[in-house]
This record gives sequence, structure tokens and C-alpha cells, in this order.
Amino acid sequence: MKQFKLCLVAIFLVISTGVAMARAVRTWTYQELLDKADLVAIATPTATDDTKEHINLPGFDGQRVIGVETKFKVAAVLKGDKALKDFVLHYYRPGPDGMVVDNGPTFISFPISKKPTDRTRTYILFLLREADGRYASVVGQSDPGLGIRELEGVYSSAVVETQTKLGIDVGNVLRECQTIKPGMTRAELSKVFSTEEGGLSTAKHRTYVFHDCPYVKVDVDFNLSDPKQDVLDERPTDTIAKISKPYLEWGVND
Repeated sequence: MKQFKLCLVAIFLVISTGVAMARAVRTWTYQELLDKADLVAIATPTATDDTKEHINLPGFDGQRVIGVETKFKVAAVLKGDKALKDFVLHYYRPGPDGMVVDNGPTFISFPISKKPTDRTRTYILFLLREADGRYASVVGQSDPGLGIRELEGVYSSAVVETQTKLGIDVGNVLRECQTIKPGMTRAELSKVFSTEEGGLSTAKHRTYVFHDCPYVKVDVDFNLSDPKQDVLDERPTDTIAKISKPYLEWGVND
């Protein structure tokens, strides 16, 4: 699930005074989610991978997306097949260049616990079964996170809760940022960062924003794929020459 809490803290830190226009998004009650769902489960993500889907997301002109499948281990089934042990959730992430169109869809992602010390994230998911046996958010692919909720723990006080969650979220973000290293391609970079940031850029240099929060940024220098490549021609095969440490800053609009 996206690190929305970190983004809210970042917004507080930079004190945004602008107001962004946005499309209308339906609010779903838990009863509506429950009534429409084929499966309601409490589950933990165990593995995730891209599919071969590279499409334009219906309803959003020019929004390129890549299919993603995340496997979940079931802890409990609240509605649906009580014998279900695991399932595959089907959703999308931004396309190879990481671009998200204005007033576009919202995206989800699921950190996978790889070490015993990693925080295990558990979710309650309201899902519809697709024809091929995979599952998708009951609300559709435009705003799938509205049908998925992360389950939170119990803390001794509100202060301890805030400090604990913020520390975990910041740590998770930094670890994910650190997975991107020189020598990797622009396409690999787009799995963690997007190009929503404005300002001046070329194929050799661009500021990217973390996919879960536009206030967490990195500056990236590239080696171009082709010596004859135009300086404005950004290709997925371009490789990272240098990437800065993550930093927190206002959003920049052209």
C-alpha cells in the first residue's frame, strides 16, 4: 500500500498553500464494499511481479500502465471461499516512463517483507474475481486503494503510534529508494520513482519524485542509450550515471 502517512507528514513539513484541481472520486462505505465483493479477506503480500500488460488505462487519455500481480497469503476469509489459502491481486502501476496524467488514476503498491526484522503488513481486501481467476479491487482499476485497507496495530498512546508509524514508513521509503543504483535503466527507475515533477529536464538529467509521495525527490543523471540520441529523447534503456540521496522539497509546476 502506498505510504500515504509519510506524504501527509511531508505536506505538513513543507506547508503547501496551493489548491490542486482534482476529479471527483466516489466514497465507498464498508457496507457497499462488502455487498459488492466476491471475496473479503485479511491477507499479507508475499511476492509481486509485473505482467506483460502494457496498455492505456481506460478512462484516462494517455495514461500508460503496466500490469502487476501480487500474491497474498490468506489469514482469514470474511466473505467468499473459506478454504482459500492464497490469491493473486491484479492491478496496475504507471508505465515505463513513470508518468501520471493530470487528474489521473491513483496507484497502489505493496512492500514485501524480505527479512524477519521487516514490518509485516496485513490488509483487509474487498475484491472481485476476474475471469482468469485473479482478483481485483472491488472499486475498479482507477482508484483500487479505496477497496483495500491496511490493518493497524494497537499502541500505548497517540504519540507512540505516530512516532512508530512514521519511523517505519520513513525507513521503508529510504530502503526502497536505495534499491535504485547507478547502472540501472530508466525503466527500472520508473518502478520506484515517477516523472510528475515539473521544472527543466533533459534526457541526461531529471528530477524524479517517489511514487508514493511527490515531496520525496532524487536528482538523476543518465548515460544515453545511443550516441546520436537527441538530448530530449528519454528512452527506457538509458542508464543511470548518478543518483542523489533522497530529499524533501516542494513540488514544482511548469
